[in-house]
Amino acid sequence: MPNLAEYCRSLSVLMLISRRRSNSGWFDFLPLGATGNHVGPSPNPITGRCLPMDLRAKVAMFGHMGVEADPAAMSASDRALLAAQIALYKEWRDVIHRGSLTRIAKTLPGAFGYLALSGACGLALVAQTKFADDYSSPSVRMHGLDPAASYRLRLLLAGTPPSDGRVAQPELWHSGTVKTGPELLKAGILLPASGPETAWLISLERVA
Repeated sequence: MPNLAEYCRSLSVLMLISRRRSNSGWFDFLPLGATGNHVGPSPNPITGRCLPMDLRAKVAMFGHMGVEADPAAMSASDRALLAAQIALYKEWRDVIHRGSLTRIAKTLPGAFGYLALSGACGLALVAQTKFADDYSSPSVRMHGLDPAASYRLRLLLAGTPPSDGRVAQPELWHSGTVKTGPELLKAGILLPASGPETAWLISLERVA
């Protein structure tokens, strides 16, 4: 746990849409391990905005994850999903906190994303905050990878959210698909079509 003097709460995820720009600025000079990202209640007591637990929990993973909500006030499904996301965060915490951070999804309308990379492992987040401008959304290009390497990509679905129903060829995503560094940088990957206020986590493992 970071020293309190070195800890800065950059974002309560209940306000992630309205404070996304300032959060991006924090990441320019603060390590994620010292940058608090907290799962707040829904609806937001300040803005009144309601955001799904899946989005709030996934975005909170990219930082020092915390919870600012009463689990007893959550639905059983939200509690289960939050618990699954916390377990996933603990599994990836070293990569997120100690790895290099690169912004991705820069050309995806109404979206933002990050790639944390440490050694041969990486974790990417792509979050959609509004509908795309057109039906054919651009691919997500993965910057910061070794152009001479190949990577196995998997879509991480913590808990049992209804995400699988929107995933084409889910068995391919779960078992992993291998792409070269240049493919991921130039062509990118096409994520499943999704509406606003959704997020995806993609694991990367260097295989060659």
